[in-house]
Parts: sequence; C-alpha cells; structure tokens
Amino acid sequence: MNKILIVEDESLVAHEIAETVASFGFEVAAICSSGERALKIAMEVRPDIVLMDIRIKGGKNGIETARELQNTCRPAVIFLSAYSDRDHIGQATDLQPVGYLVKPVNPTELFAMLTLAGKRNGQRRVGDIVLDNEFTFDTATGQLYRNATPIKLTHREAQLLSLLIRSKHKVVTIYELECEIWPDKTPNESTRRSLISRLRAKLDNRFIQTLPGEGYRIFF
Repeated sequence: MNKILIVEDESLVAHEIAETVASFGFEVAAICSSGERALKIAMEVRPDIVLMDIRIKGGKNGIETARELQNTCRPAVIFLSAYSDRDHIGQATDLQPVGYLVKPVNPTELFAMLTLAGKRNGQRRVGDIVLDNEFTFDTATGQLYRNATPIKLTHREAQLLSLLIRSKHKVVTIYELECEIWPDKTPNESTRRSLISRLRAKLDNRFIQTLPGEGYRIFF
C-alpha cells in the first residue's frame, strides 16, 4: 500500500484531504503544516507520495520543500494550490510532479492522480525490500535494483547487503560481518573497507552508516 504524506497548513483542509485519501484505500502516513516538519517526517516514514500545498508555513514553500524531498527520499509529488497562474504552475512543473491540482480539490481528479502516482512507483519497484523510492533489493536472488534496473553486485557485496538488511537499524559488528562474509579466513582491514566502499558506491552513498571501531548499520 502506498504511504501518503499530506503537507497542508490549513488544518481543516488537511483532514478533509486525509479522509478522502483514506476512503480511496491509501495509507495516510502523516499530516504536517510546514516544509521543515515535512522534511523531518519524510525521513522517518519514507512516503511514496506527497500531496504538497505550495503555500505552507515556515521558511520553505511547497516547491522548495518538494525539491529537497526529491533529493532525499524521492517520493512522487502531487502539488495542491489555490493558485493556477503560469508562474506557480511553471515553478511546480519544473520538478516533474505527477500532477498539479487546484484547490478546492476535486476527489475524482485526486483519485486519478494518486492512482497514477502509485502505478509509477510500482513500475520502478522490483524486489521485496524497498530501500527508498529508487533502490530496491530482492533477498531471494541477491539482486539490487535502481528504478527497476538491475545493478550488478559481486557475491560478497550481495551477502553484505543481505546481512545489513536482516539487521535493519541494528549494528552489525566487525566480527559478525567478517564471520558472515569470510567464514574460512580472516580478512585484513583494507579488504573489509574496500567491500563496504564498493557497496556504498553502488547505493549512491546512501543507507549505510559506519560506527568507527564497532561496525555498520543500514537505515531505510
């Protein structure tokens, strides 16, 4: 089920939209009223789709917030606005959103946009583990994908990624890692670091955190 983040600074409007979205069978992951809050919540809930009002509270407007979200958790974006002038539409469409709906939002149009956004997400997701809206991993085959395109991993890179995913949010100690990847021999530090570095590069330097002298963990 696609998770929806609603960014709207009018509480009544936000909850009306949330009720409509829920009636369509989508999951409303969170509602917030400012760009700063949206960026923080998005990193926690990893929404698939963001319904983004252009005029919101705080120091960032909806377009600026959407731009930052596309650089982090990469959700599909549907803009909502009371403004339909060329300037606002032009700025919004530069970010290639799924759609731009003028408020008050027509439920039929909203359903169509959400359905389109959901299909786009589904088309670019292959595998049982979703790291973000771009990267997925198939634990059965050890195959990593980026926007549904396979990324070649070596046997040990796939082993390492599987180990980190199995231990999501927990620290995989250096000892545990080495026992899993090199059960018959003790690798040197350079070999271990090289493996981590190669996998990080294939993941676009996302997800993997190093705890010096302790181990590694993955966040998604």
